[in-house]
Amino acid sequence: MAISRMDIEKLVHFIIVSARGCLDEPPVYGPLRLMETASKLLSLTGDSNHYQDLKNKIDEYKYLTLTNEEDFRQALDELVLYLAKRAKDK
Repeated sequence: MAISRMDIEKLVHFIIVSARGCLDEPPVYGPLRLMETASKLLSLTGDSNHYQDLKNKIDEYKYLTLTNEEDFRQALDELVLYLAKRAKDK
């Protein structure tokens, strides 16, 4: 699947606007914006099962940062372990 120039521009715009927002927003918004960026990037990768599973996990967990920081921390730890296992299996 080819990623279009427009898709890349949208993602870059989101990242830059997010960076600016991080200067004035509560610190906990930073991880939310990073998770949203990862989700948007994965949506551009096509329909690989691994990428779709990862995107689904990210989308499930990303708003925990606003409601329960400890659960969000645990969710991030789970994602890190998931990624490490995937990397090890390759």
